[in-house]
Parts: sequence; C-alpha cells; structure tokens
Amino acid sequence: MKSLRLHLTVWYVGSFLATVALFATITYFHLRQELRLTTWKHPQADHPSWAITESFSQSEVNLLLSHLLQVASLLDSIYSCRDVLRGDSGEKVDPSDRVS
Repeated sequence: MKSLRLHLTVWYVGSFLATVALFATITYFHLRQELRLTTWKHPQADHPSWAITESFSQSEVNLLLSHLLQVASLLDSIYSCRDVLRGDSGEKVDPSDRVS
C-alpha cells in the first residue's frame, strides 16, 4: 500500500511540475515573440505621449524578460515568507485539535 501512495504522490508532483513548466515556457516564448514583433502605435489612455512605434530590439527583449522573471521571483519569495511568518503551513487544522 505504501508503494502505491508513493507512486501516486510522485506522479501527482511530477505532473504538476511538468504542467507548470509547460505553461511557464509557453508564456515566456509567447511574450518574447510578442515583444520582438509587435508594435503598439496607439497611445495609452492614461499616458497619451507614450506610443511605441517600432518593435523592441533583442537586447531590450532580454532585459524586459529578465526584469519580469526577477519581479516574479521576488513576489514568490515575499509570499512564501509571509506565509511562514503567519504560520500558514497549508494544512487545515481543526480548532479543537489545538493545544492551549
């Protein structure tokens, strides 16, 4: 029975990580392609003087994506630390099980 639990756990974790990696890879390359090829010639409503009339260069795309990855990593770290400091372990605890 333990072997079945281990196999199911490994399969579930592996499937979850593979799905997350797949979506992250697709999003990364889609954003990279969009930044490289797309131009935004229409001005923004809140900033009418901001209009990109040409596509980004390869170095600009790399810089933007590296900044996005750093921000995402920083936000993940902040939320993880917040959960640890709050004592949230992700487990549901019955209030009657707590020791006073």
